[in-house]
Amino acid sequence: HHFYLYGGLYALHLLSWLKLGFLGEQFLFVRMEALPKAAAESQKLQTTLADFMHVDMPRQRYKRPKAQVSCLGATMTTRQQQIVRSHNASVVEVKRRFRSSTSAAALRTFLQSHNLALKHLIHREKVRVFGAPP
Repeated sequence: HHFYLYGGLYALHLLSWLKLGFLGEQFLFVRMEALPKAAAESQKLQTTLADFMHVDMPRQRYKRPKAQVSCLGATMTTRQQQIVRSHNASVVEVKRRFRSSTSAAALRTFLQSHNLALKHLIHREKVRVFGAPP
């Protein structure tokens, strides 16, 4: 599915928005690795988002009902032992086979150059990034 790959080419998307007249400072990228894994970790992200959007944080901490479940983070995982029909293999096995393929090597090379371009673009355009590596 090519749209999965295209959707992850953030530099191309950012360039399109910049071409439309948006400034890099009008963006805040949140690294997936920085999404909170527990409720106690969410305060820093909430504060960053409120600051970015120029809104005040609530004066009182929200108390959610015990029965309500909150979304603490995004995940791109599925059941690892699930069988992928088109490959007649588990998700783990399909990933293992792909990672050792020449297609995966070519994709890693392509994405490495794209990620370098994105890093440069983020720096040049002063895009804010939450959870940026040190």
